Amino acid sequence: MRRSLINPIALLQAYSIFTLCLLSCVVAGPAKIAGDTDSTYVEHCESLVCRDRTTGIEFVPLGVCLDILGNLYVVDSDNSRLYVSDRGLSALTLFSECPAEYQGCDFIDVAGNRAGGIYVSDRSGGLILDLDRWGEPGAFVKVGEGVVGIGEGKAGVVVAAMSIDGSISMVDFDKEAEALETTIKHGDGNAYPVDCHVVHDGTVIVTDSFSKQVFFLSSLGEIKGVAHGFSFENPFGVTCIDDRYVLVADSDLGLVAVFGLNGDFLFAFGGGILEMPTFLDSTPDGLVCVSDAGRMTVEVFRIGKTPPE
Repeated sequence: MRRSLINPIALLQAYSIFTLCLLSCVVAGPAKIAGDTDSTYVEHCESLVCRDRTTGIEFVPLGVCLDILGNLYVVDSDNSRLYVSDRGLSALTLFSECPAEYQGCDFIDVAGNRAGGIYVSDRSGGLILDLDRWGEPGAFVKVGEGVVGIGEGKAGVVVAAMSIDGSISMVDFDKEAEALETTIKHGDGNAYPVDCHVVHDGTVIVTDSFSKQVFFLSSLGEIKGVAHGFSFENPFGVTCIDDRYVLVADSDLGLVAVFGLNGDFLFAFGGGILEMPTFLDSTPDGLVCVSDAGRMTVEVFRIGKTPPE
């Protein structure tokens, strides 16, 4: 029987909390990539404890997102709240919570757009909420039961992984808020997509926990390829760095696997630091924030280049 992916509390029986914040980045391990003239390195920069700065109460994080200003948004899966940290990544302040008109929410993931907007997925309501700069819902789209991970597309489009029916919904917030632009499917009906990301050519990258694979789909849902050269146990969140690297968090293995856009495995990082990574986000310059439900932290890394010695 497959364990639940979206209720990390049931999985956290005796996990310790990692509270050490590093003052400077520490190289986690250089990784030479075939064909590169430089070495690719990974630094572990900081551990941000998921704690409400007002109440001091710690929470289990899920979705994370870095906006265009470098602010970090973190979903509190315990209370269906959304927190924000400034560019210093020093403390978390309440940004948004379940709207009063709802009976209850189940916030899962958060995504940003190029215009500075923030979206959050509500699994219980089957919704994607469009939040304004004060954290208030400005619009919403009902995508259906089972919405999990969401990601930014182009020109107001949000892609959403629908775990129940194995589909990927694409919602255009620049058009009518109630209208789905299109729905694509992958797999043979047994797919369980958890997260998705759109790259510059329209390719949709999808993590599927049922098959333990990462799919590269066309905008019509056709499978163009899969990530290969690495054995997943539970592929969860996915993001890209500047459309060069594809990063996939494996919550069972406790690490992040990195691939090229052709699906070739390049290297992995986070071993010994990450415990149960779920969602992650990145910036074009290589900053990577990983939500760790096991340690109740957001772990901050940087991927970059350094001349060979």
